[in-house]
Amino acid sequence: MNRAPEAIAALAELSLLPHWVLWRSETRDGKVTKVPYAGPGRKAAVDNPRSWTTYDRAQATAADFDGVGFVFTGTAYCGIDVDYCTDDAGTVEAWARAIVQPFNSYTERTPSGRGLHIWIRGQLPDGHGRKRGGWGPAGAGAVELYSTGRYFTVTGHHLPGTPSTIETRQRELDGFLAESFPPRPAPGAGAGNGQAEQLMLTDRALLSKARAATNGPAFERLWAGDWTGYASQSEGDAALCAHLAWWTGRDPERMDRLFRVSGLMRDKWDERRGAETYGATTIARARDLVTTGYDPAHAEASSPAPLPSAAPCPALPTGPARVAEADAPQGNAVVTWPTLNPAALYGLPGQIVRTIAPHSEADPVAILLHVLVSLGALIGPGPHARVEHDAHPARLNVVCVGKTGKGRKGLSWSTPRALVRAVDPKLAIASGLSTGEGLIYHVRDPHEQADAETGERVVQDPGVADKRLLIMETEFATVLGRMTRDGNTLSAILRDAWDHGALRTLVKNAPLTATGAHVAIMGHITHEELLRLLTDVSMANGFGNRFLWACVKRSQFLPDGAGLADAALEPLIAAASAVQASLGAVGRLTRDAEAAAIWHDGYAELSRERDGLVGALLGRAEAQVLRLSVLYAVLDRAPSIRPAHLEAALAVWAYCEQSVLHLFGPRLGHPVADAIWDALRRSGRLTRTQIRDLFTRHKGADQIEAALGTLAQANLARRTWRETGGRPEESWEPV
Repeated sequence: MNRAPEAIAALAELSLLPHWVLWRSETRDGKVTKVPYAGPGRKAAVDNPRSWTTYDRAQATAADFDGVGFVFTGTAYCGIDVDYCTDDAGTVEAWARAIVQPFNSYTERTPSGRGLHIWIRGQLPDGHGRKRGGWGPAGAGAVELYSTGRYFTVTGHHLPGTPSTIETRQRELDGFLAESFPPRPAPGAGAGNGQAEQLMLTDRALLSKARAATNGPAFERLWAGDWTGYASQSEGDAALCAHLAWWTGRDPERMDRLFRVSGLMRDKWDERRGAETYGATTIARARDLVTTGYDPAHAEASSPAPLPSAAPCPALPTGPARVAEADAPQGNAVVTWPTLNPAALYGLPGQIVRTIAPHSEADPVAILLHVLVSLGALIGPGPHARVEHDAHPARLNVVCVGKTGKGRKGLSWSTPRALVRAVDPKLAIASGLSTGEGLIYHVRDPHEQADAETGERVVQDPGVADKRLLIMETEFATVLGRMTRDGNTLSAILRDAWDHGALRTLVKNAPLTATGAHVAIMGHITHEELLRLLTDVSMANGFGNRFLWACVKRSQFLPDGAGLADAALEPLIAAASAVQASLGAVGRLTRDAEAAAIWHDGYAELSRERDGLVGALLGRAEAQVLRLSVLYAVLDRAPSIRPAHLEAALAVWAYCEQSVLHLFGPRLGHPVADAIWDALRRSGRLTRTQIRDLFTRHKGADQIEAALGTLAQANLARRTWRETGGRPEESWEPV
């Protein structure tokens, strides 16, 4: 390669990684092969990192070889090899241009001049390469895709009209694979009319259409987990799968994905029955039963065949990448452990999680959230979206909730911390939140004061120039405890830090100020501590809904605890560094037309009101999703918020929403009422005397009466009377 890497941004990015080899054309078994070398007389192998070298070392001996190459390792990059696609004059044929243009990423000519290499950020779903011939009018062209186990020759002969940078194109890659390398259909699987169009609909749109169909009420009841009217839950499972088979065009993977987030999901789904799981068998039977599918061309008129149904059920709120749960008219549903929709693992965050997770005991969700918070802090306040005059940057606060120690919350920060420090050592990372004044001090403005003699303004404190601050609180319970002290300003300052970053202490003498502060917070807490410290609605309203709350747990057992090799982290560091380098021109982001349609469709659901503590903690859904979508777009280096960014944001929010419902359920944020409710759920019934004794008679009759009234109004408990031959006995039981 005769071009310096700094001449093209893509090559400058790749030159940072020690994944280079040399190559020489050799004839083997009558076929010319590009054989990789580590250096003169030393062969290289794509599965042996010790045989790879740096870009500079490869260039130093390149004159003795035919060229240099870059090894794909499956962590960040994917290469598309378009072969035999130019004519004798070097003009790229139309069929090849149709492949190059949608990817819109760095593309260069191959050594022969007859082919092209397209470089993107993305991963093949299963890591396996793809190859297909027969392209072009004469069928002489070929296309190959690799993200691991291969190397690409690198020439630096940039194809004019394509970017000089390597872009994240996972969505485009997935679409290209679906169109050009479709999976082999299962035996007997027939594509119904309009199936291809149907498979492009979001899950939210599909579920909405299912509810609007003539047998929508039956679908809703099953989706909520109500199999009343069926002989067994297994019969209910089969009925819901029949619905899903029809609406998904009998797509077994999508049926499985949707069933797993329904109210009928249980451990039995994954139990093995011979060669197949119970879930796979149930899906197969449903696909055999439903031989046709949804037709988008006749969406209003079409509906699945009638299936057994039962009594009406409340409407089910859902959104893109959202788990639906029954929404009672009052109160909030209790949900099981939340499930992360794979849409959250889009782009660079997903690549990082997929790289780290196999080598860590931490919950992949916790790794993802630490990545999002820390990269959002690194990005700074520049990229943002607007709601009227309010700016919403990629600034997040998150608290992971799990068992102390055994939840492995701390491990989820270990590798992301190393990544962020490698990308930008200047990013301030601190801990020990105590007071509002202390927080402001870390991002304070310069302070000037008039000289007593001359009257000239003299700088007393230069302040902090870089307003980015990442706060890591592994003992977030301590922070909550400090906030309850009289006169502590931390809660108010945290609200301002999340809202706008203009911070100020209201004191007369030498007030501290900070403008443009970009403070992101990551906290860890146990479930028990959270329930004890965050049970006051006023506290939740004060700052709780400016945080994302997420359930996390240990993911696996790794006795040796080796962790991720440094070499595997290097491509991720390079990718994040490229994002940071591109931030200069990024300002306000808006949604493209397709993302705007999804946003409009789901906005009412995001804005709906909830009761009690759950409602207080989920009160800023719209703003949280907006900020997450900005973050995903920036990490994708995209000029606007696209559907994939919004779907990823909704998936993260859905997990946090489910976490709050799992952690707090129908808690009202009223300490006395919640204590009574917990006791009623355990016992099933309590007399008024027993309720009084719960508090060892330290709560007055008026306080208990008010709490019981709150539970009754929320439809969580009801009063009953029992004749005793004398004065009737008052009892309470859960609804």
